Amino acid sequence: MEFKNIIYINGKSGLFEIAGNRSNGVIAKSIADGSTQFYSSRIYQFTPLNSIEMYTHDENIALGKIMQTAKDKLAEFPIPTSTDDKILRAYFKNILPNYDEERVKMSDIKKFVKWFDICKDMDFSIDETIATEE
Repeated sequence: MEFKNIIYINGKSGLFEIAGNRSNGVIAKSIADGSTQFYSSRIYQFTPLNSIEMYTHDENIALGKIMQTAKDKLAEFPIPTSTDDKILRAYFKNILPNYDEERVKMSDIKKFVKWFDICKDMDFSIDETIATEE
């Protein structure tokens, strides 16, 4: 499974792998339980993870690059099990020291931690053409 094939479906929990496309939606496989289902684009919005970036004080950084950094630092900074905001912010600060604390919301950090926990064993190489087309 490659990072570029992973999507978030608005209104659904977890992450999904694109199994197929239709003109009116996508066929997606849940990473959590492996179930495959059709999701209509009339009802759901789809966000490829490789199109997401995080705000920093310099320039935005692709989510895949941040996840690769977190993966590289996993031994030093394990994924927090606490949902305490201070602990999560401290963890994220270790992963991305120059993130913009005003623009990156706590909900963004919680999503990052949840998604990284799901994706930590994946290849985070980013296809720059896909990330910049949207």
